[in-house]
Amino acid sequence: MLEKLKIPQSMIDALIAHAREELPLEACGILGGIDTTVAGIYRLTNVAGSTSRFQLDPHEHADVLRDLLQREMETVAFYHSHPSGPSHPSAEDVRLAYYPEVATVIISLEDREKPNVSAFLIANGNIDPVAIEVEKD
Repeated sequence: MLEKLKIPQSMIDALIAHAREELPLEACGILGGIDTTVAGIYRLTNVAGSTSRFQLDPHEHADVLRDLLQREMETVAFYHSHPSGPSHPSAEDVRLAYYPEVATVIISLEDREKPNVSAFLIANGNIDPVAIEVEKD
């Protein structure tokens, strides 16, 4: 079971920036890398256009999967923001967790001055926290 994600500080900053740019909507995307180390951020369009849920653009998702394959990387995590909610999976996040082996990263802007980034594995209705090790760039 995945216990830790390694994410460079610059990518944490980029996730928070993406979440802020999409306000009031949820931002979403994919974190690519190898094993538990994140090496790239892929911003995707939230085709749901919602403040409380997200849906990845399927064409962009397919493009990301091709790029990851070409770069010999994999999907390490899916990410999305909670514009005004906590950095914990919502009931909708749990219901739509189709990849139990892939982490879910949530950027909470509930406290606009101190965004919070958390990670989880969601499988069969269970939510397990995943530690984030922030690496210096």
